[in-house]
Amino acid sequence: MSDVRWKSDPEEHDYPAAAAYLGLLAGPEEIVARKALSPVLLVRGDLMSGRALQVADGYHRVCASYHTDENTEIPCRLAAPSTRPSQLTQPGAPAAEQE
Repeated sequence: MSDVRWKSDPEEHDYPAAAAYLGLLAGPEEIVARKALSPVLLVRGDLMSGRALQVADGYHRVCASYHTDENTEIPCRLAAPSTRPSQLTQPGAPAAEQE
């Protein structure tokens, strides 16, 4: 495996991305307006194989929530790593047919 290589300077597109991220932390409109946020989507890790849990969607919602109140419970949905995207369903929805 090769080592990670870092540039000496940020790229131009990094600055707007950082501003957008900091804007989330400064008080996202959804939290200020008390709108419900979507649960965080996680992919299950495995301690025995050394595979870490992965945040598939919602990392910025977690950060914004923590910034607002670090003790907030954050709902999540957990998928097995072998689950194909077509098999992910909303609770109560019929599961996708096996291929």
